[in-house]
Order: sequence, then structure tokens, then C-alpha cells
Amino acid sequence: MTFAEPSPALAGLDALVSPALVFFLERIEGNLGAVLRMVGGRAECLRPHVKTHKTREISRLWMALGVTKHKAATLVEAEMLAQEQASDVLVSYPLVGPAPLRLAFLAKAYPNTRFSALVDGWEILEGLQRAAGEQGCRLGAMVDLDVGQHRTGVGQSSLRRELIEALAKPGPLEPAGIHAYDGHLSMDSLEDRRRLARGVLEEAISAREIARQAGWPTGTPLVVSGSPAFPAHCESLQTVENLELSPGTVVLFDAGYARYPDLSAHFGAAAAVFTRVISRPQADVVTFDCGTKAIASDPPMAKRARVEGLEDAEIIGHNEEHLVLRTPRAAEWPVGRTTLAWPWHICPTVAWHDQAWVFDKGEPVGVWPVAARGRQKVSRPSL
Repeated sequence: MTFAEPSPALAGLDALVSPALVFFLERIEGNLGAVLRMVGGRAECLRPHVKTHKTREISRLWMALGVTKHKAATLVEAEMLAQEQASDVLVSYPLVGPAPLRLAFLAKAYPNTRFSALVDGWEILEGLQRAAGEQGCRLGAMVDLDVGQHRTGVGQSSLRRELIEALAKPGPLEPAGIHAYDGHLSMDSLEDRRRLARGVLEEAISAREIARQAGWPTGTPLVVSGSPAFPAHCESLQTVENLELSPGTVVLFDAGYARYPDLSAHFGAAAAVFTRVISRPQADVVTFDCGTKAIASDPPMAKRARVEGLEDAEIIGHNEEHLVLRTPRAAEWPVGRTTLAWPWHICPTVAWHDQAWVFDKGEPVGVWPVAARGRQKVSRPSL
């Protein structure tokens, strides 16, 4: 859909207390199907990121399509996936403090799931080794490459080879793959994303060759691709062996990614925030109840949401409980009028909500808990 088109009528929506997270099931299923088509139906090439939706129900939809490998950002997400019988879960985040021990405990508590984590330095590697040794379990470790985002990962230095070689030695850690996240490839031009994605892939292939020489098992996977680079990396699936792609946001899609024609051709917005006008403080100002505790605040304020019916309005305020718009059509928006706000960034928007109200072709079909919210729900023997 484009964000200028009205959404379908949703039966019973006005009975909800606002703000409320709304999912469109038929669009979610369409987005998952589009992902699978773009990889040629090869579910084994996918490792989708759960951090976007954090729900059991969408995880089950993935698994019903044959997707067995998943990616998580938190231990809570990882445990939820294991509870849903995911066979392979990568925690794509550096684990420090008590987190490695918690991951090792999960590996013992859910023996049918293989758990892995990222490694980009000696502190991370040694922490995972100690935790696996203490719990008497085995953990996977993926070497995380810094391919340009400069957020986490190890750059092109001797440390990269040293970590790879260390993981080849016998011990409680198993080499699980090479990870190269390229979320910084967010430029508008598909050709630019395609060219830079090739560079990311070449760097990952080079690291895998170092791993082969060090004695890693054959078939070491390469895990790449944020959502913007996903179409470009799909083009390499026929030529690069054991390549796994890990898109996340495309499952629900959002206004931020709708700016890419190559993505919006395949995916539709499947989540919005139901909101009401709560005040008309000035003749040209309308205030809604979807503040920063209901919709993501990480984009610049002017882009945080597209309010359906007021797409041309100017956002002049966004704080905890209020979204304030200036529009010459304010008189058309009395207090109590409802609409949908389409987030620019859906992932942290979902994280604000305890549940999503789900509609299928306009009819209510259930309420899905956002089960993997938070960080302190992981089963553990003690604090």
C-alpha cells in the first residue's frame, strides 16, 4: 500500500482504548510470502530477525513456511523462539556481564535449540567460553565483522584472524559462522545498495576463507543483510554457498522503508497505531494520543508518523503522551475522531506495546501478546 491510501474499514476498532497497536494479518502473511519468493522458495536461506515483531504468532508463521533458523537481539527473544521449537537461534548482540551465563542456561534448558552468539573481541569470546564451561554445554559463536557501520564487529585487522583461529581450537564453543550486518546500506538508490552489498559479501567470503584455512567445518554459513540490502543479497543466493539472509523490518514494513520502490513493490505496511484526537488547543492544531510511549521516537520528529487523513500536516510536537500536528484542516478533526498513525520505524514502536490487536481483511481475529518485550524474563536457576 502507499501511505496516502485509506486503510480498509476495521470492524469494532472504535471499541479499543487508544493508543493501540494494530496488525493486519493478511498483509503480514503477504510480506512473509514475498520474502520467501525473493529467495526462490529456499527457506533454508533465511534467518529472519524476530526483533521487529517479538511475537510467538509471527514466529509460528515463519516456521510453518519451513524457516527453522532465526535471529534475535535479546535473550528474551531467544527464549521465546526456543519455546516455539526453533532449531537454531543466533543472538546477534555482544553478550557481557551475566548474559553469557544466561545464554548457556538457555542452551541446557532447551536442548533441541542450538544457541549462538556474536564474537568481536577477546572479552566476548572468553565470557562465552567460561559460561559454556560452567554450565557444561556447547554454544555456537559467530565472528561478527564490522563492514562499515562501526557499531559492533571486528574490522580488517589481525584480531579478525586471531578470533577465527581461536574458535577452531577444541573447546565448549563451536564456530557457527561469519556475521556481517549491513544496516548502514540505507541509501535510496538500489544500484548503490547493490554495489556496496557486493563489497560486504566479498569481505564475508574472505573471512570465511580464513576460517576454512584455520580448520572450521565445511559449510560455514555467512549471515548478512538488513532489510534495505535484502533485494541486493537475494541476487547472490545462486552463486554464494551457505548464504543466510536476515531481514526483519519487512515482515511488518513501515513508512521509513516505503521510500524504497524496490521494497514497496513487494511489501505492504502491516502495522499501525490506532489513535484519537484528544485536544484542539488552537484553530490550526490537532493533538492525538500517540506520544513517544506509543510510537517510535528515533526518527527526526517530522518523520515519526504519517497520520492517515492528515498526511500533509506538520508535526510540531511529540512527547510522552501527545502527537501534535499543525494543519489548515484542523476544523475537520473534532475531539474523539479516530484514525491510524503509520510509524516511520515499526520495530521500536512494537516494543512499546503489550499486545497487538489483529485484523484479517477488516475483521478482528485475535489479540497477540508482544511476548518478547523486556529483558528480564529469561528462565534462570537464580538471580
